[in-house]
Amino acid sequence: MKNNKKMLYVFLHIITSCILIYSFFKNGNITFTLFLIAILVELCGRSAIYLYKKM
Repeated sequence: MKNNKKMLYVFLHIITSCILIYSFFKNGNITFTLFLIAILVELCGRSAIYLYKKM
């Protein structure tokens, strides 16, 4: 069950980041998009480390 929860977290991160990246590329604001990608990478990394330690 714990593995399923971890996979769900990763899946949700991928989906949300894809949606955000797509929407901002559609708007055409590249600088803001890159800034958001950096934040998302940071958040994904931290939650991945947290989940890995909890395992």
